[in-house]
Amino acid sequence: MNKILSILIALLFSLYLPAFSLAAQKIMTSSSPTYKYNQSGSLVKDKKNFGVSGKSKGTDTDAQNTSTSTPLTDPTTAQEFPPVENTDTAISVDSASGTITLINSESETSGAIWYAGSSSSSNVCNPCADGVCPFGIGFRAYFEFKTLADTSTRSDAVMSNGVLGPGGDGFAFAVMNAGNNTISDRGGIPSNGFSMGSLLGYAGPGNTTDKLGLQPPKFAVEFDLYPSNTRNVCYNSTYCVACPNGESGYCDICSSGRYDNAGSYDTSGSGGNTSNHIALMLWGKNPASTFMCYSGSNAGSSYPQASMDDTYHGAGDGSTSNPYNSSLSGYGSGLGGYYERSRSANGGTYNWMEDTGWHRVRLEVLRNPTAYTYQIKVWVDCEINNSPFTACTAGEYVYFQDIYTPYSNASYPPKINRTVTLSETYSNMLNNILFGFTEGSGTVTQTISITNFSIYFPTISIAPANASHTYSAGTGTVSVTTALSSCQWKAHSNKSWITVTDDNVKKTGSGTVNYSITQNTTSALRTGTISIGDQSFTITQTPGPPSCTLTAGQNIVPYNGTAALTWNVSGSAATASWTSSPGGTCGSPNPAGGSCTTAVQTNAGERTFTLNVSNTSGSSTCQASFKVLPNRYYVRNSRSSSFYVRGGNYGSCSRIRSGNDFQVRYNDASVVNIYTNNSCSTAAALSSVSYMSAGNIDADGDGNVSVNSSWQLVDR
Repeated sequence: MNKILSILIALLFSLYLPAFSLAAQKIMTSSSPTYKYNQSGSLVKDKKNFGVSGKSKGTDTDAQNTSTSTPLTDPTTAQEFPPVENTDTAISVDSASGTITLINSESETSGAIWYAGSSSSSNVCNPCADGVCPFGIGFRAYFEFKTLADTSTRSDAVMSNGVLGPGGDGFAFAVMNAGNNTISDRGGIPSNGFSMGSLLGYAGPGNTTDKLGLQPPKFAVEFDLYPSNTRNVCYNSTYCVACPNGESGYCDICSSGRYDNAGSYDTSGSGGNTSNHIALMLWGKNPASTFMCYSGSNAGSSYPQASMDDTYHGAGDGSTSNPYNSSLSGYGSGLGGYYERSRSANGGTYNWMEDTGWHRVRLEVLRNPTAYTYQIKVWVDCEINNSPFTACTAGEYVYFQDIYTPYSNASYPPKINRTVTLSETYSNMLNNILFGFTEGSGTVTQTISITNFSIYFPTISIAPANASHTYSAGTGTVSVTTALSSCQWKAHSNKSWITVTDDNVKKTGSGTVNYSITQNTTSALRTGTISIGDQSFTITQTPGPPSCTLTAGQNIVPYNGTAALTWNVSGSAATASWTSSPGGTCGSPNPAGGSCTTAVQTNAGERTFTLNVSNTSGSSTCQASFKVLPNRYYVRNSRSSSFYVRGGNYGSCSRIRSGNDFQVRYNDASVVNIYTNNSCSTAAALSSVSYMSAGNIDADGDGNVSVNSSWQLVDR
């Protein structure tokens, strides 16, 4: 697919457009970063980069970047997105490696880094502007991350002074509506507030003036490295919410427990219960902003509960306005949105995502903007199903990282696959989105590196993706849905037997593609495609019914003899059978063709055998016939005078009077010779009759022939 270079963004990412001026966008690594720090340390955006917002952790010491990349907008008009308090050293970028680093061994952090780029002016379909991107029909993204060793022995099976301390909390890839949020917003703890790394910078008041944090609708895939398993029960319903799984009492969503499934961590050091998990999180069930956290909770009484349950598993009410946050038990509609792996399942030495190795992540979001559904699939590591230690082959990784094509391989299923339905109002609020990464840490430090990030917003989707037709001529229709009404596309057939209505004619907006196919007169399955924008619609057409030929090795078979049968099949036959089996070696005919020998033939007369071949398109038959001779022939003397015979069944010279018969048999040792004199010394004009010569003459198969007046053997 051709790509038109559109823009450069910070952190070594670029934006591309496909052919036909479509605005499907990919952000990928580049060797030419375009971002810089100003004198106060704020990250200056020239509409081509990720912005950082976070809690202040000190002064930025990065030198000014002097990249010579040519921005597509004048740097003097670049919009600045400063962090809350000067710079946040918990999030940094490395222009040389194209790496985002989160937490940076800092404690008590909450931060976010959002994409802040813009498309070129030529992009009329799905354009991004200052980080705001139309959600359209979804996106596909890929990145790699690793966690460096943290200060917790929970990352491995080694105890420190006999004590296992808590590990770092993790991070999230987040998507939020652009109407109620900006790239200067973050969640998590405020600049000088409570300690609660389990919010992951996604839940919590963060730096927002209304203290409501990142506002819904939104969703995030959390990479949770610390099992905050407790549900922190409290007993004052004015300040607490009902526990998500119906337990007695109330759960304090303002405290650090997130109702993770992992259970208490393993104090024996064996790693039996220690787990990492990923989960799809939304926004829980937000009570009114007047409901404040009570004074005994982590958040204290100064912050509303509204955003505090956004990373609480099982929170929500299952409605289209408050869908459930995913939990391992699948409570409510959360089934399929939570995946965990214990240390023992990961080999017993390190926690799954805390092994300091790189982990590959693929995300696919399939959005139906009219049905308001969102199917979210997440892969972490490309692994064979139910075998976490069997990684993808090198060839499979090529497809795994290809964000231009939906990934589908039953051997490598996603670890998260959940579909969420929103209300029309909430879904429409997601027509324009912001995306990026959030992080949170508590008292224990951690460092997370993210690299090779790329994201692609398809401009169109097609349904169905393929069609199967019988061998007959036919027609079909493909529905085309575009990300925006301004998106343009063309449809073109790559096979002469497929005709597309308005082939190669530019279309705008959603529509349909109508096509027709000719009859498949070939003997093989055939496949063709219709290119629809950057999508491919595949058509398969079955071959016609198979045909066959059946031949006998000879036309005449002697009594007690056998016949050879040979058949050839044109096309692809799934089955072959005899109408009446010839016996012998002919029991189960090969659908691809073959030969066999019949059973011994003892029934005189015409024998016909029929072979049936078939496939899903239909069936056909073929036949072969031969004549089975009787066990003896009666040869009549039809001349006016006698003649004499000897041989075969006649050991001496024997007279055959006019009108009388002599016999030739199938098992005679010799032919019967005919003579004109009684000493059988003068051969007649018809010197002999054999069993086979009589059989060749006996057209009606009744076993009767005669010698006529002209000394000819004829049928009678």
